[in-house]
Amino acid sequence: MLLYQLLRLILLIALRAFFGRISLNGLENVPPKGALIIAANHPSTFLDPIVVAVWLQRPVYFLTNGSVFTSQLVKWLLRQLFMIPIYRQKDSSQAALKNEQTFAACFELLAKGGALLIFPEGSSEDRRELRPLKTGTARIALGALAHLPPEKDVQIVCAGINYTNPRRFQSLLKVSYAPPISARSFVQHPNSVQALTDAIAATLRPLLVITPNPEADQLTRYIEEVYGYQLKKELSLDLPYTDSVFAVSRRIAEGVAYFSQVMPQEVARLKHLLTNYLRQLKQLQISDKAFNSFGLHSVNWYQWLVVIIGFPLYLYSELHNLLPYRIPGWLAIRLTQETVYRAPLNLLFAIFTFGFFYLLYAYLFVSWISAVWWQLLLYLLSLPLSGYFAFHYYRFVHFLLQQQRVLRLYRHAPATWQSLCEQRQQIVNLLEAAKNTILAAS
Repeated sequence: MLLYQLLRLILLIALRAFFGRISLNGLENVPPKGALIIAANHPSTFLDPIVVAVWLQRPVYFLTNGSVFTSQLVKWLLRQLFMIPIYRQKDSSQAALKNEQTFAACFELLAKGGALLIFPEGSSEDRRELRPLKTGTARIALGALAHLPPEKDVQIVCAGINYTNPRRFQSLLKVSYAPPISARSFVQHPNSVQALTDAIAATLRPLLVITPNPEADQLTRYIEEVYGYQLKKELSLDLPYTDSVFAVSRRIAEGVAYFSQVMPQEVARLKHLLTNYLRQLKQLQISDKAFNSFGLHSVNWYQWLVVIIGFPLYLYSELHNLLPYRIPGWLAIRLTQETVYRAPLNLLFAIFTFGFFYLLYAYLFVSWISAVWWQLLLYLLSLPLSGYFAFHYYRFVHFLLQQQRVLRLYRHAPATWQSLCEQRQQIVNLLEAAKNTILAAS
């Protein structure tokens, strides 16, 4: 338990540092005690159990792919972290036999009033979708009831995980916990396992941004890039920033799914226009945000003054934070070609690299200047704070340079600039018409 709580504290700090904004909804729906199963979608392998369980005050056990239990030492360590192995047929010829032991361990845990986290999709895919659910969650919940007195129940809380990009520093995260589903209420159902599985899927779906296929997802992301901010303003969503971002994404995804069915030719035309427009901007190293916010004037002098004044602090941060920031991503890319594994590996390595380098800097600081405790404290505080400054400073300078490129485009290639303006307006007109159609229908 001590190791679990220590790791939980470290991960809480790491998640708060990694994600720019985090929205947690429905934590009050998680029962503080009693038999509990948390059923979540699974877009980012090892990161998902962390972002679901770390906010909960009660310890959570995890069903984990049995193939990682490779040695006695690893088995001991993973069990200290409350992990229970589950085996797939393709990984072990004795999967069925081993999983009987897994189910027995789950029944025992739930009979003692424990909490278990399961990903009913089975495998992890970096897509905005809810894949068909396996029936294992329902079978464990209903099977556990046989080990409980009649007045006891197994509650199932569905947790929806949404990332803007789990591999990008300072991206957005939203985790939503739905009201519990009573497993006992399905006992008398003629097909209780499938009925409970369907109920879990129906509860999870509204918590997620879902696109029906990769092509629709790509189109949804294009529309988010060009029209998301404008749509957010026009809908006047009275929501916190992170919630509003995912609410807009969900509405765009629903619109794409709807129009793909009723007006496929118009959707194909819109996708063609968006693809050409964004490809041209990429070739020019300009974002749609920079192009659309351009006001036919050069960047104001005071913005460059901010750049000049902030450069020493940026340089200070780069000297301290560049290596611990870059090494985790470098290692993650070289260790796996599967993108779903890179985000959790990046986060895990960052915990060690930042911890190691900051301790090294502290040792050198004390050794070189014989600092007293408050000087060391101020120095250590300056390291992460300057890191955040450097990140936003870099984005600010990058945006200013893009605006300068737009200005040069306007001055030296007016025909290209005008063509891009016309393409963007054509895209916005199509999206406005689609939006008005949906609003009129609703």
